[in-house]
Amino acid sequence: MADVSFSGDATVVDGTAVAASTGSASLVGGVYNDAIATLGSGNGGLARLTQYRALHVNLRDASGNAVSVGGGTQYVEDVGLGAVGAATGTLTMGRASAAAPTSVSADADAAAVWVSRFGALNVILRDTSGAYVSPGSPAKPGTGTQSSVASSASDTTILASNSNRLGAAIYNDSTQVLYLLLASGTASATAFTVKVASGGYYELPPNMAGYTGVIKGLWASANGNARVTEWTA
Repeated sequence: MADVSFSGDATVVDGTAVAASTGSASLVGGVYNDAIATLGSGNGGLARLTQYRALHVNLRDASGNAVSVGGGTQYVEDVGLGAVGAATGTLTMGRASAAAPTSVSADADAAAVWVSRFGALNVILRDTSGAYVSPGSPAKPGTGTQSSVASSASDTTILASNSNRLGAAIYNDSTQVLYLLLASGTASATAFTVKVASGGYYELPPNMAGYTGVIKGLWASANGNARVTEWTA
């Protein structure tokens, strides 16, 4: 492609043709020089061009220092990043790995996001100490503590609140009905959660296995006991 020559102070009307090598126009360009010197204050100068005649533009602060607008190594999807710890730069996808990555060396270290080979973000739940927490595996009880509570015709505590409780079972060893209240109020024949018949058995259902509050109760009349088993880790 031939260059367009420029001469004199001629101007070109916007939108009109300029013939290669013969057209003329006012120079609104600059100089291509990668080693161009800086200007002194108050001096005029030519704008710098790239070798492709584009204006050379960079951002600088008030002191003349170049200002970064991003950067970092860019990676193509499905191209290997190397060993764990070798990836640098700004990743918009993450690092795919079938196995969980190891931790970085120290706080404030950069780390690539872990994704599956299908591009899905892998998430692991951990507590404040970094220990793994399984969202689908509740703690299993390892200890059972048995107690007996004498029957009473007035409100009485069957089982005190216990933040470590994982479950509980109550057998009504009485000839009288037992009214149980799973709340901190006053149990009565009209304020109760479940009515346990003589010789009946009550266990916290699965949706209540996390209830750790007080369990209150009373009998239709004092007779026998409540046989209570509480499970903890």
